[in-house]
Amino acid sequence: MKDQILNIYGTFTPQDIAIMREAIRIARSEQEGQPFQDDGVLEETVVRLYARGMVDPARLGQTAALLAKHRRQSKRS
Repeated sequence: MKDQILNIYGTFTPQDIAIMREAIRIARSEQEGQPFQDDGVLEETVVRLYARGMVDPARLGQTAALLAKHRRQSKRS
């Protein structure tokens, strides 16, 4: 249990965290040229998708970038 993080989605191991970090890095690179927004939407989206079984970092990052962009636009409307 020492190497795991308990959260509302369950428990993540260090390997889980590494995959999510890589996905966040990929998602941020997908958003190059756009203003950086440190509102936590991207990170929350990665965690939600990962907890639901999307574990490929590239797919996770690309999908999270699209969903985060959509969530931000919906909040503005």
